[in-house]
Amino acid sequence: TITAFVQSIHNNQELSVTYQKKILSIFKTALKAIFIKTPENQLLIDKVILPKVKCSLTEVPVFSLKEQRLLEYTVQNSKDERMLGIVLCFYTGIRLGELCALKWGDFDFDAGTMSIRRSVSRVRNFESEGTKTKLSIGTPKSCTSCRKIPIPAFFYKQVKDKNMIPKAENYYILSSGTEPFDPRAYQRLYKKMLVESGVKNRKFHALRHTFATRALELGVDLKTLSEILGHSNVNITLNVYAHSLMEQKKKAIEKMNELYFTHEENKAFAVNSAVINTNTAV
Repeated sequence: TITAFVQSIHNNQELSVTYQKKILSIFKTALKAIFIKTPENQLLIDKVILPKVKCSLTEVPVFSLKEQRLLEYTVQNSKDERMLGIVLCFYTGIRLGELCALKWGDFDFDAGTMSIRRSVSRVRNFESEGTKTKLSIGTPKSCTSCRKIPIPAFFYKQVKDKNMIPKAENYYILSSGTEPFDPRAYQRLYKKMLVESGVKNRKFHALRHTFATRALELGVDLKTLSEILGHSNVNITLNVYAHSLMEQKKKAIEKMNELYFTHEENKAFAVNSAVINTNTAV
């Protein structure tokens, strides 16, 4: 049954390869939970073969440094302290669901770190009564998405400047209560900030892409960046941000170019036999 379902997804021409992979990834996660106590669980899970997504060199949407500064300025002058979440995403690369799931207990301001332990998403409500969708609190995308990230020192200062006094540890930082903030509602606030700052409209995920791009521009190594982003392996980081790495490659080749001209200049001052004979006579 598992094999038949996986094959049907692979053969569905109406689905993109990326979407096929998303469906099967969720299916695989569900199987792990269902068969967790079954002896042959790994055998069943291995039946789910994910399609290979071809590496794309299409540039991901990012904010320019000027746009980032404009948006940060608007956030800092906003009376809504929840907007600091935008700055946090700019400088840590966390996802929207992870931001909405942050509790005060996830922060260790003395150590300067925060722990990503959960994610909030809006999912379909299959119950007969109630709304069509509901908020779901679960674990991040993968085991590597559960991570500890250093937070920039300036963020804690901004928290104090905004009088965001940490409440009880089990309170969510955005909602200031025991219920998480709705990611959709936060997206609407984010769109409002874009309009107020006069910055071109982009999806919220562009904040994460911007963080990764800035990190690469500053020379952060791929392994470190991959762990901060919570990617399962470095190849994912490499494939997504191949366009950003092109600037690093250009700098590397430029160094080779400088090496060539340095070598040529040294050849011009090569010592010939006449000079050697003169020096010997002296």
